[in-house]
Amino acid sequence: MKRTYTCPACKGVLNPENAVILRATDEGRQMLLGLHPEPGNYELYIPDGSELPPGSQWRMGCPVCGTDLQLGANGQLCLVHMEVAGESKQVWFSPLAGQRVTFVVNTQGEVELFGNGEDIPEHLPFEFEL
Repeated sequence: MKRTYTCPACKGVLNPENAVILRATDEGRQMLLGLHPEPGNYELYIPDGSELPPGSQWRMGCPVCGTDLQLGANGQLCLVHMEVAGESKQVWFSPLAGQRVTFVVNTQGEVELFGNGEDIPEHLPFEFEL
């Protein structure tokens, strides 16, 4: 199923091919990285010679307009928009390397959890119960 990801600020398309492309920065390092477009698939595409050590905190931004995608309480989650089968959704994911948690929220406020329930941050910008 084709998913189109966009920046919430500029509406620029983030997945022109087979990965969602984001700008990632961490204490002076920066790179473009690719996320697998299927929620719950945590395969990453990073430049040769680069690494994302588990537990490292990254700032995620739009590669088109530069907007910081980290929102919510304490910047614990990043937000991008997704369109699939004509329906708009919000996709919230963790910028912490190795933390496998993704929330997909539809326009009715229904939340789908992907990943490890143990990795859920304390404060969420939407209502959710396990």
